[in-house]
Amino acid sequence: MGTESFAHPCFRPDWKVLPQISILGHTVVTIREIRPKGWGPEMPQTMARKPTKRRSAADQDKIIVEALRGVGRPVSAYELIEQVRGKGVSAPPTVYRALQRLIDDGLAHRLESLNAFVACEHPHHEGKAVFAICDACGTVKEFDSPAAVKSLQGWASKNDFKVRTMTMELRGRCAACASGGAD
Repeated sequence: MGTESFAHPCFRPDWKVLPQISILGHTVVTIREIRPKGWGPEMPQTMARKPTKRRSAADQDKIIVEALRGVGRPVSAYELIEQVRGKGVSAPPTVYRALQRLIDDGLAHRLESLNAFVACEHPHHEGKAVFAICDACGTVKEFDSPAAVKSLQGWASKNDFKVRTMTMELRGRCAACASGGAD
């Protein structure tokens, strides 16, 4: 049986019935739309793909850490996305993965109380950081406190607690706000 018109109220007149085949005793009818020439847009055989410019993880990390250092204050991941959007990094998962790699490498920190990220100013402390956060003006200072870290590690060791990361946050007022009388 060749192609023939199929007159049925559910089918359009430009549909054609192709040869019938039998599969396990059931007749299968294939219907195909036949478009007359000049009717509707012609689809190319292969769709042209828009070339994508994928950056390596190292390039993404470099862009993110430079943006963190450039901002100079704690920023949320979404604020960071706005900073790097012009450099082609705009997907939240990409930024979060880059931030996690930077934290793992000791190049950035997450400030839990602010839900924000900062570039590391002391990369030699191997994931153990201490921050002083001013409640009045929002400045954040990173500093080393080997005695505090040693004390906390001693406690963890005595209590059989395995420390993965250690970030201490001191909340209060910086010298400028304390001397200025700001509340």
